Formats: sequence, structure tokens, C-alpha cells
Amino acid sequence: MSDVRAATTALLADRPALADALDTLVEVDRSQDTWTFDDAPVDSGVFGELVGRGIVVESGDGYVLADRQAVRAALGDPDADPSDADGAAVSLRDRVPSPSVSSRAAWFLAASLLVVVALRVFVFPRVFRAGHVVLLGNDPYYYRYLVSAMQQSGAGLLDVPARIARGEPLLVVVLVGATRLLGGSASAAAHVTAWYPVVAAVVTAVACYLLATTLSHDRRVGITAVLVLAVLPVHAYRTALGFGDHHALDLVWLSLTVLAAVRLLPGAGVAVPDDSGWRRHLPWGCVLAGSVAAQAHSWNAAPLLFVPLVVYAVARSAALVDDKSALADLPLAAALTAGGVLAVAGHVLLGWQSPVIVAPPLLAGLGVGAAALIAAGVRRVGVPSWTAPVLTTASGVAAFAVVATIDPSFVAELQQEGARFVGQSGSSIVETKSLFSTTYGLFAGPIFFYGTALLFALPAGAWAVYTGVARSRPRWLLTGCYGTVLLAFAVTQVRFSGELSVFVAVFAAVAFVYFLSVVDLADPPLDFSARSSDRERVRSLAIPTRSRALRIGVAFLLVGGLGAVMTPLRTNTLVQSDDAYHAATHVEAALNAPDWTDDTTYVFSRWSRNRLYNWFGSGDGRSYRYARSNYDDFLRSTTPGKWSDRLQDRAAFVVFDANSVPDGATGTIGSALTAWGSGLAHYRAVWAGDAKTVYRVVPGATVTGTAASNASVTLTHEGTVSGQAVTYTRTTTAAANGTYTVTVAYPGAYSVSTGGTVTVPAAAVGNGTTVSA
Repeated sequence: MSDVRAATTALLADRPALADALDTLVEVDRSQDTWTFDDAPVDSGVFGELVGRGIVVESGDGYVLADRQAVRAALGDPDADPSDADGAAVSLRDRVPSPSVSSRAAWFLAASLLVVVALRVFVFPRVFRAGHVVLLGNDPYYYRYLVSAMQQSGAGLLDVPARIARGEPLLVVVLVGATRLLGGSASAAAHVTAWYPVVAAVVTAVACYLLATTLSHDRRVGITAVLVLAVLPVHAYRTALGFGDHHALDLVWLSLTVLAAVRLLPGAGVAVPDDSGWRRHLPWGCVLAGSVAAQAHSWNAAPLLFVPLVVYAVARSAALVDDKSALADLPLAAALTAGGVLAVAGHVLLGWQSPVIVAPPLLAGLGVGAAALIAAGVRRVGVPSWTAPVLTTASGVAAFAVVATIDPSFVAELQQEGARFVGQSGSSIVETKSLFSTTYGLFAGPIFFYGTALLFALPAGAWAVYTGVARSRPRWLLTGCYGTVLLAFAVTQVRFSGELSVFVAVFAAVAFVYFLSVVDLADPPLDFSARSSDRERVRSLAIPTRSRALRIGVAFLLVGGLGAVMTPLRTNTLVQSDDAYHAATHVEAALNAPDWTDDTTYVFSRWSRNRLYNWFGSGDGRSYRYARSNYDDFLRSTTPGKWSDRLQDRAAFVVFDANSVPDGATGTIGSALTAWGSGLAHYRAVWAGDAKTVYRVVPGATVTGTAASNASVTLTHEGTVSGQAVTYTRTTTAAANGTYTVTVAYPGAYSVSTGGTVTVPAAAVGNGTTVSA
């Protein structure tokens, strides 16, 4: 037990009534760099005793507690840092501050995680509807389809379909595995796909807490990072209930990768990792190796997520020359290399991914190791430290040249993947647009995805890179490299904005706690503390007074308020509208009705909801490629005959959205569909909502009759669809001999402009037979 703690314990044993006064004094010492006797809640006699026992010491023109943590420990505070057995306070130079959750921090963390969950499950009534699990967006139905296909085929857990083996195989394995644990039913698969993003959000949030706490040695920063993450719109919608896309799992592996990598690096003020000894490195090394391999097999764009490690290796190499141990990064290099080997093993043994996807983590590990060895060599030779990053870069270029010579096919595939990535940028798919795309607004885009948190995160991220280089702080440097590289990727394509969110949360939390210190609401983060002794402690959580808590809450609105407002708005854009849901259920009911005998089940629609309709209709969510390539051309076409020939044997239904037709468009298929298909022969409206209409693609009945030579003949049908009045017309011109022929799409009575009526049976519309007027 330390001397200060022992002295405080002895004082309290003699005078237990002083406990409340000492507790208040701890709060005074926490909130001020130095303080005077007038600030102390004790009389002069007690104060003199505190000084005499060495509990309070002079500092400049005032006083401070000799060891605030020791006093807190004597008071029984479970969050106070322990002391070692020989009486010396444990320093950051001797141990890494534990990022684990103390008893008080556990309550704060649990409350923060509830905020994370709440902002992701508020869409519950829109996901679970009348016995249906209605996933958000379009792509989640693809993974739901793959899980269903594996369940129906009875495939082994690792025998993923070939179409996903070079995409996101591990995600499908995780979903199928969880489904089988819950019984393997279709209902279990639906619930797993819906709930997995929320579970992933919680795991990512916990990793974010541990990362922020490890970096800052400050649990306040850790809790703030979780709260910021909770209200980041881009993270919230990517992990929302029902959005079972691959991004949620990518965030888990990314956050675990960075956390484990940071834990393997040296901490503040030490030249070797704090957890010295291979036994202490091993757990985090295993986490890093496993998460790196998992990341490579969870997304075919995962190689780009290893670029920050390469940037770090180059930036770090100069500092390694000046450190006491130029080999301090070797544990990180070893774990990364092990993860790369596991990724390659997955490719060789299971056929997952391509060499271009699994090689980067292995190359990143070798690159980090090479940078450390080059730094050691530069130090031994005695040349300037700036030569280390130059040599590291040159060795990387040389290694690539060797690979290109040995295996040209690898380089060719790499170039092909790179060209595909660049070619996608700015396409009609929202994911491929820039963060600053005019689609969102040049300056509104970042706010649309991050609220105001990015404004706080940017200066803190820049500080992380600076302090990582200037002060040889590898943990901050690595995290800063991740943030910088992912920001560059997000500027190119917003698909990386979710990955960036983890780092926005951490850096915004650091900036926010610093901001609180500027406005005198809290102590600064330890890296900004004016008292050097504070930098050797783990700052834990203290419960603020009610008024201070209220002021901190109001201040938090600056960093998280706009995000909290934007989150439900952004998530609701992915929720299936009532129109879309009811259109899908109508298609489902029609295709599953006993009288449906047609083999054609495809639903033709705008591509952004195409998988929804086809999953409900036939359980097929494989691809929206045909819809994306053809639907807009279909609506703009002025030659309906060509499209009816194409769709007769391909599509059973067309889902039409009146909002997709430009104002003033005339003479096109789209404009005709706004008028219940008038002028078209093969599209019969069978369900109608506020904006969407479901059309059945039918052969149509051929009506024949006679009229005056070359007369214009119009057939008009009045009816209802989903309670809405329908007027459908078809116009033709009689031949010179007075006969006319016209194909109609609706059954029922038609009035003929030349006089009389004709009744078209439903069977005639469905079979394409002829009816005489």
C-alpha cells in the first residue's frame, strides 16, 4: 500500500467523520490544477493534519493532493487505481492502463450501450409486420436468400455457394451458423438476418470503448466514444435492425483489428509494449490474427482496409530509429503475418476469395516487420532517421516488382480489381458516390452521415497523427493513419463512411472531453493535462453533480445533437414504405395462390427494391442486374411492342412507381402506366397504393369487330383496383374493309366508341384468345 493511502487510511480510522470532507476534497483536486485552503472543506486544524501526514502537499502558490488516486482508494472508491505491493504507485511506464470495465464504468457503459441499441431498434414495428420480417434496403435480401439456399440444400456450414465464395463468404457462414443454433427454420433465418446488425453494433461499441480508453487512459473518453458512435447516422443505419448487409460484420472485424493492434504497440513513454512478455502478447495477438483473417473473408473490398497498416509502417519507421528498441513493433508484425497466413489458408483450403483479396494482410504484416528491421539497421549504421521511411517505401516497391515478375497474373488481377473500384466511383449506386457528392450536397454530405461529430473529429485526428510522429506515440499514430486513410476512401466512395465512423467516434470523444476542460466542466484528457503526474494515471469516472451533469449534457448536443436527429431520418430512408411492403405481399399472395400455374415468377421493378419484391414473390433475391440495366429504359421507351415481347416470358409482374416518371413525359410506357396502362396491351393493374402500382404482365385478349372504313375505334373499361377507380382505354383504327382488331389487358365490360359494348372474360386475358365485339 502506498504511503499516501496508508496515511489516509490511518486518518480515517482515527476520524471516520472526515470521509465526506475528503471525498469533497478529491472532487476539488480533480477540478482544479491547484487550490487554496479556502477551497478545502475542513478547518485549519484538520488541514494542518492533512499536510502533516503528507496527504496534501504544496504546489506553486497552492496545494494539491499528493496522490489523489491513493486517497480515493482509501475512501473505498472501486475505480481508484490500485497500488503495488512495495508501496510505489503503478505508473503507465510499468503497465498499460486497463481498458476493462470497472464497476462504476460498467453502469455508464451499459447505459451507453442501451442508447446504441435504442437508436437501432426503433424501426421494430416497420421490420416485424403481420408475420413478415421486412428487411431494410435491398441487399440484405441477397444474404437472406443465400442463407435460405444453404438451409434448403443441407450444405455444410463452410460449403458456401460459389457465387459468394469470392465476396462475403464468412458473413454467410456466420448467419447460417447462428440460424442452425436457433433451430434452422426459415423463421430463425429471418430473425438472425434482422437482428445480427444490432448485435454487431453492440460488439463494435464495446470495442470502441476499449480502444478509446486504451488510447487516452481515460474512461470518460471511452464512454463518450460509445455515445458518439450511438448517434452517428452512418453507423446507426448500417447496424440498424433489419439492415442485414455485410457492413455491420465488417465493422466488428475492423474495430477488433485496430483494438488488438493498438494493444500490441508500445504505450505512452515506453519503448517496448507495456504488456511485456510473449504470454501477455499472445491473447491480443490471437485476437488480431483472427480478426484480420475474418476481415479478409468478410468483404471483397477488405484489402483496402489494410492500407492504413502500410501507411503506418512507413510513417513509424523514422521514429523507430530513435526509440530505445527499434524492434518494438515486431509483436504487431508477427500477429498481422499470422492473420495473413490464416487468410491465405482459407483461400487454399476452402476456395474462398482470390489471391488478391487474401494476400494484402500477409503483405501488411511483412511490411510492418520489414519497417522495424530496416529501422534497426538504420540505427546500427548511424545514418539519419529519415532514410528509414525512404528505404521502407523502396523495399515495398521492390517487393511488388518481384511479385509482378514471378506471377504476372496476380498483378493483372490486382489491376482489374483496382479498375473496377475506380470505375464504380460516381455511378448510379449511392454507395459509390463521394462523401462530398452533389447528391447529398457539397457541404451537407458529411453532416448527412456524421452530424457535427466529424467537425470535432478532424482536428483530433490530425493531432493524433502529429503526436504519433512528433512524440513517438505509435498507438495514436496507427489510429490516426486508419482515420486519415478511411477519410480519403470515404471522399472517394461513401461505402467506406461506415468504417470511418469508428474513428470519428474516438477522435470526437477526445475533442469533446478537451472541449469540456476548456469551458471548465471537466479535467482535460490526460494527454492535455497541465499536471505531469496525471499522465501516469488512469483517469476513471466520477459522478458529476446534477447541475454539472446537465451542463455536460447540453454541451454534448454540440457533437451529437444533430446526429441524434439525423439518425432516425437516415434510417427511415431504408425502411420499406407501406406501399412497397403491401405491393410485395400482394405479389407473394398471387404467386402462392393455388390457381397460379405459370412458371414465370420474376418481378420487374426499379433495382433499388427489386430484391424485396422477388424475395416475397419467389424467395429469389440473387440479383437486381436485369432490373438495373433495363427498367429505366423500359419506362422511357416509346415502343411498347418491343418490351412486351421481351417481358412476356420473363416477368410475371411489373411494380410501377409514379414518382419515377419525369413530369411532362408523354408517349412513353411510363406515362401510359400512370393512366392504368391505357394505350398498352399487356399490363393489367392488380394492386394500387398511394404511389406504387402492381401490374400483371398478361397476353391480353384480342377484341375484333367492325366499324366504318378507316374509323377510329376506342374501347373503354371502367373498374376498380384496390378500391381506386380505373379507366382503361385502347384506341385503334379500322381497316379499309371496316374490320378492327385491338388487344386489351383487363377483363370485364368495355364500351365501344362506335356503339355497343363487349365483355372480355378473364380467361381470354390470361390465354390471349379472341373475343368478338
